[in-house]
Amino acid sequence: MNRDYNRKERPTEALRRYSFLFFLLSFTGVASGQQRPYQVIENVRIKLGDGTQLAGHVSIPTSERVPVVLMFNCYARPEDVKTNTSIFQLAANQGYAFAMIYTRGAGKSEGAKKPFVHDGRDAYEVIDWLSKQPWCNGEVAMGGGSYLGFTQWAAMKTPHPALKTIIPMVAAAPGKDFPILNGIPMNYALRWLSFIDGAYCDDSSFDNSAMWRSVYNTHYRSGLAATKLDSVAGKQNANYQEWLRHPTFDSYWSSQYPSTDREFSNITVPILTITGYFDSDQRGAFYYYNMHVKNRPDNRHYLLIGPYDHFTAQTGRHFSRYHYYTFDSTAYVNKTMLNVDWYNHVLKGSPLPKLLKDKVNVYVIGDGWRHSPSLAAMAHDTLAFYMSGHALSGASKDVSALSLDIDPTQLVDTIQNDYTHRGVMPFSDEFPIAAGGNENYLNQTPQLVFDSPRFDKAFDLIGSPVADLYLSVEGIYDADVELRYYEVTAEGKSYPLSFVGQRLSVAGDRIELLKEGRVMRFMLDNSFFMAKRIARGSKIRAVLRPINEAATQKNYSSRKHKFMETLRDSRKGKLKVHSGGSRGSRIYFPGAHPAQ
Repeated sequence: MNRDYNRKERPTEALRRYSFLFFLLSFTGVASGQQRPYQVIENVRIKLGDGTQLAGHVSIPTSERVPVVLMFNCYARPEDVKTNTSIFQLAANQGYAFAMIYTRGAGKSEGAKKPFVHDGRDAYEVIDWLSKQPWCNGEVAMGGGSYLGFTQWAAMKTPHPALKTIIPMVAAAPGKDFPILNGIPMNYALRWLSFIDGAYCDDSSFDNSAMWRSVYNTHYRSGLAATKLDSVAGKQNANYQEWLRHPTFDSYWSSQYPSTDREFSNITVPILTITGYFDSDQRGAFYYYNMHVKNRPDNRHYLLIGPYDHFTAQTGRHFSRYHYYTFDSTAYVNKTMLNVDWYNHVLKGSPLPKLLKDKVNVYVIGDGWRHSPSLAAMAHDTLAFYMSGHALSGASKDVSALSLDIDPTQLVDTIQNDYTHRGVMPFSDEFPIAAGGNENYLNQTPQLVFDSPRFDKAFDLIGSPVADLYLSVEGIYDADVELRYYEVTAEGKSYPLSFVGQRLSVAGDRIELLKEGRVMRFMLDNSFFMAKRIARGSKIRAVLRPINEAATQKNYSSRKHKFMETLRDSRKGKLKVHSGGSRGSRIYFPGAHPAQ
C-alpha cells in the first residue's frame, strides 16, 4: 500500500501496530487454506533468576511442537491480547508459536522501567524458558523493529543456543544513535521516555506533537540547562536524568548489547537487517551490521535497504513520494512477507526470499535494485573533493580558511520557520519536513555552502559520504555542527542525499574540549547511507552549519558539562574550516561510478 508523505500516519498509530504487522500482513493470502487449531495463554509468567517475573502472552498450535517467534517488547497496551486474535490463528496456520513477552515494568511484567539496561540478560532467560516448553521444538527466532530490533541485538550479547535467527528492523543502538547521535543528545528522548514511563503506553501524550514542540521551544528560548527539560514538561524523569550523565559511548551503553570485536565475532546465526534511507535509526542498524560483518568474515548476515522511513521499513506500507523523490513499484517490498519467507528459509529449509539475490540488497533511487556480496563490492569507487573556497574541487588549492560564526545566544524560531530539513532528528513530526521541495535551507545562517562542478555523466552514489575536516576555533571550547549533502539538478532542485551531525568535543567514549589556535582533524564518517543515481548536469552541494535549534541539547560552547550549561555560560567565537596544503579539508563520496 502506497502513502503520500504529507498524509503521514501519527507515530503512535504506527507503534501501536508495527510489532504485529509482521504477522497481520505476512499471512494474508498465504494462510487462507486450512485453519489450524491453537490455544492462547493470556497471562504467561516467566520467573527470572533474580526473582522478577516477566509477563506476556503466547499462542500455541495444538497438534505439534513448533518453533517460537519471540517479540521482546517494551510497548504494552491493555488491549493487546484482544488485538492479536487474528494473529494467533495466522501464526498457527504457518506452523509457528507466537510469544509477546514484555520487558521489565511493561504491562504486567514486574520490575522498574529501565529502558535497555536489563534486556539482554532477560532475553537469554526468556529464550531459555520458551525453548524448554513442551509445545516448542527447541528453536526460537526473534523479530520486530526499533526497540524490538534492539532487544534482538541485546540477546546476541550472550547468544542462547536455541536462538536460531533474528530479523532486526530499524534497530536502535543505545548510545550510538539514540538517545545520542554522534555525541549530540536528542530532546526527543524525553518524549519517548514519557510515552513508555508507565506500565502501558501513554498514547495521548506521545501523539501531542504541538505540546512537545512547545516544551522544546520553551526550554530552548529560556536558556535553561538540559537537566531542566523534564521540569518544563511538568514531570521529572529519572531515566532522562540518568541518560544525561552518560554523554559518550561509555560502559553504561556498551554493556547493554554487543560492542566489542569479540562479541560480534561470536555471532553465528543467520541475520536479516532491514533499514531505510529516511529511517531515524539507520545509523544504529548500520552499527550492528558493520561491526558484525567486519568481525565475522564467514557471517550469514543479509542487508536490505531502500527508500523507507522508520515505520515503512517495518511494514508493507510505502511512500509514493518523498520531497522531490518518487519511487516506482519495484521499491515496494512487503517487509512483513519478507520476514515470514526468511523464517521459513532458516527454520524450515525453504529457499531464500526471492528479493535477497545476494547478501547486500540496495535499492538505487532512479535505477532499481542492486545485489552484491558486500557493500565494498557494490560501492567500489570513490569521488574525492577538496573543500576550497566555496567549492568542491578535484584539486587542492592554496592554503586558506573559511569562518563560521558561533553564537549560542542567537535564537531562531524553530516552530514557524519552514525549512526543507530540520536538524539532527531528520524525520520527526515534531519539526516537520517541508514536502514541496523548497530551497529554504539556503536561507539558514550562518552556514558555508560548497558546490561541485556539474557532472557531464550520470553516476551512482551508493554509501555514506565521509568528511575529513581540518578545523580550528577562536573563543569557544566546543560546537555542534552538521554537514548536509544534496544533489542539485540542472533545473535547480535539491535532492537531500545524506547528512551527519557531530559534537566536536566527543570522540567515542571520551570528551576532549577544543583548544584555541590548534588545527584539529575530525572525521565525520557516520553520515546517513543513500543510494541514488546522480543525473547528468547535476552537481553535489555540501552545506556546513552550526546546530542551533530546539530539537537537540543546546551546546553553549563553554568548558562546562553540556547538560549543565545555561545561556549564562555562552561563549561566542568562530569555527574555521581549513583547506589547502597538508591540512586540506575534503569530502569522499563512495560508490560513485559511471552508470551502466
